[in-house]
Amino acid sequence: MPSHETSIYSESTLRLLTLAASTAAFAGVGIALLQLDGVSRKILSPEKLRIKRRATAQYHIEKAIANASNDLMCAAGGGHNLYDPEEDRAMTSLLTTDDEIESLVNEIIGEKDSSKAPFVVSIELDDEDPRAQREYYLFLAFPKEGSKRYRRMQVPLVRFCTKLADAFEKKLTSTALCFVADASSGLGAEVLGKVLSECGAGLALVREPAWMVTVAYMIQKNVISKSKMERVLFALCRLDANRVRDDVGASRTVVFTLPGQSCTPPLLPLLQKAFPCERHVFAYDTCAESLCRGLNLSSGRKKKRIADKESISSELLSAPSDLMARVPIAPLRSLRDLPPLLATFSEDQANIIESWMSSVNAFLLMKQNENENEYLPFVCRMGFLLGRTGLGDGYTDQSDIALQNVLQYITGSRSRPLKDEVLDAARVALADARKVCEVFPRAEKQMTEQEQNQLEECVFCHKQILIGNKTLIDTVQPAKEWSLKSARKLTGCACCGPEDEYDSDDDKIGQETSADKDSGGLKMNGIDLSVPGAGFATGLTQRKKPAFVDGKTQFAFDPTKFS
Repeated sequence: MPSHETSIYSESTLRLLTLAASTAAFAGVGIALLQLDGVSRKILSPEKLRIKRRATAQYHIEKAIANASNDLMCAAGGGHNLYDPEEDRAMTSLLTTDDEIESLVNEIIGEKDSSKAPFVVSIELDDEDPRAQREYYLFLAFPKEGSKRYRRMQVPLVRFCTKLADAFEKKLTSTALCFVADASSGLGAEVLGKVLSECGAGLALVREPAWMVTVAYMIQKNVISKSKMERVLFALCRLDANRVRDDVGASRTVVFTLPGQSCTPPLLPLLQKAFPCERHVFAYDTCAESLCRGLNLSSGRKKKRIADKESISSELLSAPSDLMARVPIAPLRSLRDLPPLLATFSEDQANIIESWMSSVNAFLLMKQNENENEYLPFVCRMGFLLGRTGLGDGYTDQSDIALQNVLQYITGSRSRPLKDEVLDAARVALADARKVCEVFPRAEKQMTEQEQNQLEECVFCHKQILIGNKTLIDTVQPAKEWSLKSARKLTGCACCGPEDEYDSDDDKIGQETSADKDSGGLKMNGIDLSVPGAGFATGLTQRKKPAFVDGKTQFAFDPTKFS
């Protein structure tokens, strides 16, 4: 036996092992490098880069959904210090029979005390479901009564929501709903949310509900048919509105701010279909401003999400605004020229741009078919509310009249003046919101001219989006006699924006919405829709064809001939 240590491997084997180890190490480094977006942009083709970025986006969305669910589960179980998954499962009542589901629906509908209404905790598959084809479940938490933990329920999502939706439809209500969709990296929700919650107009607010992110993702993934998801959306919106009904005042309106521009494309068509006679707002900003705001959100004011030890907080019920601004749920697949243009931007920049474009694209598709889908929103340009001036925003600060216009629409009080104290409080809230938003520098100070040109080239590959600081179709122009339909004609090109010239007859067209003349309200089949809840309470489902110019986006030239 030799006195010194010898290797069990031959010299040639050692060389092979060394080579294999080096290759593995290099491969590991290569994979790590590919995770860096800057390296991927140089190595991968635009299409493969987009696939990689899409996979990363899906990961972040699914992680955000899981985190929100976990936080709410912990809060319902008494907080992180008390929460135990096994105990939580044992304490959660699983209802599966029709009688059990019917009984729970009747309990929710019949409860007169809104403080006892349940919270939506999560929507997910049950890991212990033994069936080959598992179904999605809805987890609810009822406010605790003399206990540290909430009463928890687990019900089949579609079956429960279908029965709940049917029950809510049979229950007449005087409360109207308003939905604020976003294409501004959350600016609309932040500004309008502050104004509406502090103006004293009697509005209840549901801010960017986290469950809507799950629903939007499920719609996009097509895991359940859209007709069933429409019923789910209807039921859960009415459930949340029912929970905050005691906060509703004179305006009799519950306002939902959708969770970011990422969720707008999947949610907007189904929300309009589920609530055709309720109020809808589309709040938008320019792509450049939305891009800069989204980047600042991702690096700055991130939301700290910690489950409260005592109760489910409003913060936990809301989706993270920074993520919903910069992670696209519904990518634009129809634009072939888009991947190479997005490849010139960093991953965060490309994601925000695509999220914004997807949201605006969803809006334009809805406007193209407005005669069929009856989509007639208040199109709110945030530049007007924030008092900006320049191309697209006008030459003077129009924030005060723009504020009055949007408040009149949301509160359903166009035909009657707003109270002075409401307007004064709204002005103070808007001024405070502007101070917070102006912490972030404007796009003109953040982006070079070359970057702005790159951005315009990227956005302009969608032939219907007016580039730069231009207005979307049917943007409500700040005025005492405002209209949901644009009376102006597109006589200019997309580079110059709509001309200011219009015919005198256009104003008359823009102020009537049916054969009945109305001094200020929006009428449908003779019923004044400025009265909160009028559409829902009367069961109206059809609008008369409005006597307006065609609302479809059209140009006076062929955009494809411009490069």
